[in-house]
Amino acid sequence: MLAEARWQLPPANALPGGIVAEQKPDGFRAIVFARRDLVMVQSRQGADLSRAFPDIARAARALGDSLVLDGELVVPVRGGWTSPHSRAEPVAEVAAPRRPL
Repeated sequence: MLAEARWQLPPANALPGGIVAEQKPDGFRAIVFARRDLVMVQSRQGADLSRAFPDIARAARALGDSLVLDGELVVPVRGGWTSPHSRAEPVAEVAAPRRPL
């Protein structure tokens, strides 16, 4: 399910069933697949983002376990978050079908 834009979060206990809302930074939704011999950072649409985010691929490989991580790639900055969309090299140029790292 994709997130919906809202001006503010609902107050505590405002949602039924104890549902909790949290702010969603604008970044790249990504799934990281890692094994001993393969690491791939993949977009929601299936594009290979491994070369666009080599630091993420290296960190997943360094964990040494087989794993799948699903999350949002954002960049921490003083006072909040920034989007990887602001990177100098457009991700679309490096998110092309290639052999995984």
